[in-house]
Amino acid sequence: MKEALLDLAPVVQAASVDEFYLDLTGTERLFQRETFSETAWRIRETVLERTQISVSLGGGTRRVIAKLATNLAKPAGVHIVPPGEEEAFMRGLDLADVPGIGPSLVAALEKRGLVRVEDAYGVQIEWLQRWFGETRGAWLYRRIRGVDSSEVDPRERRKSISSERTFFEDIDDDQELERHLMRQAGSVAGTLRHKSFRAKTVTIKLRDHDFKTRQHSRSVPEPIESDQAIYGVAKTLLRELRKKRRAPARLLGVGLSGLVPSNDASQLGLFAEPVAGETERERTVSRTVDELRSRFGREAVMPGRLVEDEHAPRAPKREVGRTTKGEHK
Repeated sequence: MKEALLDLAPVVQAASVDEFYLDLTGTERLFQRETFSETAWRIRETVLERTQISVSLGGGTRRVIAKLATNLAKPAGVHIVPPGEEEAFMRGLDLADVPGIGPSLVAALEKRGLVRVEDAYGVQIEWLQRWFGETRGAWLYRRIRGVDSSEVDPRERRKSISSERTFFEDIDDDQELERHLMRQAGSVAGTLRHKSFRAKTVTIKLRDHDFKTRQHSRSVPEPIESDQAIYGVAKTLLRELRKKRRAPARLLGVGLSGLVPSNDASQLGLFAEPVAGETERERTVSRTVDELRSRFGREAVMPGRLVEDEHAPRAPKREVGRTTKGEHK
């Protein structure tokens, strides 16, 4: 998909396996009769035609605005925040929706009665710095206003690998959610190995039917890479989130961060103790499966649970918002 995007935008940065930033600065002179929204729809349709991948696009004057707008574009749509409307857009969000405001900071803000961006917007920077420290407080003050000085840099090293899926219909069945989670965990794990990385942190993102977004992360003692280990951590996190609040899910995401090159990570001996459920044998099995899939296709080797799911009768309404290869940002 990146090759198609490079033909459509002068600067393309891969943020994760299914997320790219495009800098369209200057292209407005080439397409003077085309609005920003029309440009986004043209990009979306071109990518779909060339790759058969259905993408969602968010647009804005800053990276963080564009990323947040993408959430509203799902599934398979476009959402543009016009210049001058950034403040109104940000005020309509939950603090938990804002990238960088993790679960611990969300909990600390909630203790002070701040749940939505609107709640925190009137808090003076001095108070935020008193609560969270000078640097973090100043960052939070800018962040909830959508202020982001970072630029799209195609040379920037990937910091995370993630996959999110928005369902056409909310899912409340634990087993069905775990089957989707198994697919996504296997997908990000495969990309991790393909890029010769291992990950120290696994994150689960869950958006409920009422658009309440929750995240849960866990770091392991040693970096992991196998499907089984990553899915094992992710499944535990998902069950903990579901236990705290049982509600139909609209979106499910899996993310890997704390990436280290495989050759820098510690090697397990043949009879070494498992790390976060991972043994050297499981790593070898995952790499072997990667080779088989590269030769015979993605569906050539699948976990037994997913194979059973493929052949089980399906209700027509339980359709997932994706194309052949899944939904990408």
